[in-house]
This record gives sequence, structure tokens and C-alpha cells, in this order.
Amino acid sequence: MILEQLILCGNVKLKRYKGLTITAWIVFDIGNNLFYTGIVGLLFPLWITRNMGGSDATLGNAIALAMMVAFIASPILGVISDRFNIKMPLLILFSSLAAIGLFF
Repeated sequence: MILEQLILCGNVKLKRYKGLTITAWIVFDIGNNLFYTGIVGLLFPLWITRNMGGSDATLGNAIALAMMVAFIASPILGVISDRFNIKMPLLILFSSLAAIGLFF
């Protein structure tokens, strides 16, 4: 969608933009995969079962609940951020909440 808008403008160096987009997606994908592999795949299950005394069912329920929240909230927050053009404030807000959550 953004790429189509840039093509309509005509004043944009498309090759540079396209290369940055591909690079950004590669960096995002690597970071996202490392997070889910390291945190969700390894550390979170160990923390639930060893430290919190939970069972495998508890772990499954916790991950399912987190995925349901993301499934419901992502499209809603996406529409809000697009409609009111508040992508950066939402990014800062939720990044801050995630960082604060690491201390609890």
C-alpha cells in the first residue's frame, strides 16, 4: 500500500525505498524469530514449570491466552493507529509497557 502511494507521487527513488523495506522486514523477522525461539520456546516454559510449579497444561493455557489477546487486539490497534496516525506513540507506549513488564 505504501509502495503504491510512493509510485503515485513520482518524486521518490523507488529502488532505495524498496531496498530499505526488504532490509527492515529481514531485521524484523530475525528479531521476531529469535524472541519466540528464546523466550517463548525455551525460557517461558522452563519458568512456568520449574519456578512457578505449573504443569504442561498451565503452560499451554498461558500461551493460548497470550495468542488470543494478540489475535483480538492486533487488528483493533492496527485500525486505530492507521486511522488516527499514531503508530509511533503506540510503538513507544507498548515498548515501554513491555520493558516495564520485565521487572515484574
